[in-house]
Amino acid sequence: MSDVEEQEDEIQSNEEEVSDVLFEQDALIIQDDIDIISGGDDDANDNLVLAEADFDGKSALRGFGYNLLANEDGSLKYPEVHLDKEMIRTGLSHIARTLDTFEFAYSRYDGRNRALTEIDILGQYVHLRAVDLSGNRIKSFKSLAPMKHLLVLLVNDNQMISLEEIPHLPFLQALSAKRNGLKSAQGLFSNSLTHLQLSFNKISNLIPFDDATFPNLTVLELRGNNLQSLNGLNVPTLIRLFVAQNKLKNLNGLKTCTNLTHLHARDNVISTLENFPRLEKLEYVNLRNNLLKRFSQTQFLGNSPNIRTLIAMGNPVAELDDYKMEMIAANPNLKRLDKQPITEIDLVQGRQIRSGREKGILPPVNDDSEVLTPPMPSMEDTMAEEDEEDEDDDDNDDGSPPPEDPEDQDKDQEPPPRSSGGPEMDVEIRKAST
Repeated sequence: MSDVEEQEDEIQSNEEEVSDVLFEQDALIIQDDIDIISGGDDDANDNLVLAEADFDGKSALRGFGYNLLANEDGSLKYPEVHLDKEMIRTGLSHIARTLDTFEFAYSRYDGRNRALTEIDILGQYVHLRAVDLSGNRIKSFKSLAPMKHLLVLLVNDNQMISLEEIPHLPFLQALSAKRNGLKSAQGLFSNSLTHLQLSFNKISNLIPFDDATFPNLTVLELRGNNLQSLNGLNVPTLIRLFVAQNKLKNLNGLKTCTNLTHLHARDNVISTLENFPRLEKLEYVNLRNNLLKRFSQTQFLGNSPNIRTLIAMGNPVAELDDYKMEMIAANPNLKRLDKQPITEIDLVQGRQIRSGREKGILPPVNDDSEVLTPPMPSMEDTMAEEDEEDEDDDDNDDGSPPPEDPEDQDKDQEPPPRSSGGPEMDVEIRKAST
């Protein structure tokens, strides 16, 4: 099995992928369970929304000895928690050589789940390259501006409402800001990001989201937002796009994503794939649990000729007859459909259907609202239809059958000799020989 096939098998599994990611030449290892870095299949997260409840800070506050008071309305009153040197000391790790003085310093800080509201002192640690501040109550991260060598910043489960609260960090490669209060994907400076995770916010559009700001972006995570369209997306370097659990009605907006290999768009309300672009490198498409009803819509996936894995289960079209063959006919290089391997026999049959339609031998897909896709006729069906047509030719103009010939009632009588006496006699001869 090739490396590519092994990777596809991992993508198909239902286990959470957790990958180690190497940054910079000193091989800084990030080993956190981070979806954006792992690039895991969104099929592996069927219960993601239920499993990832918003952090409320209660356990962290009590763990650090804070007494929670109640407001007049009964809600909890959270105290201000400022980061101090003792908290920093307990979270520092990974000694590495600095990039400017070539001395040694801590390169990583873990400040997760401390109920922090203010982190100004952290900006003094300019040699940090990976910072995790997830699970706090921080509204702004501008105090991290002095960290010019920062490569990875994780700020999941905080209270940031705008990406403008992230300072310009020229070498930042991975930013994860899941479950904040973001309403827009705009606000970042032009950057060096390769991975951006903005899932489970309130982002409603991507206008604009382009290569002027993200010239190196390869992985974009936007699951669980309020996106209704991908218009405005213009990032040619993008390789993996995760837009599951939004409100997308179509997939317009992908035309410029010419390097895209993986598209995850399950759990939307997609009902049409018209204008689906030609993406030569696209190999994996997940459209599970959408509203696709007709083969005349799914066939637009064939515009991208190298799709190897397609997941369309959970759509009404998956319940139609000939579903498997129609998917293969539209995507002749498929290896997996709905997590099931495509056999060589299936592949040959699907390609024959596609070839027959291209040559005009077979009818095109026709499953509009009042006409479902007709099944491909077998040779026996074709012969039976010809016999029915011949019988129709013998009917009278008023639709009544012709009068019976007395000779036909005598079954023991020899059939009449072959004659060229006209079409009616030819019909009688053919019936008798049958």
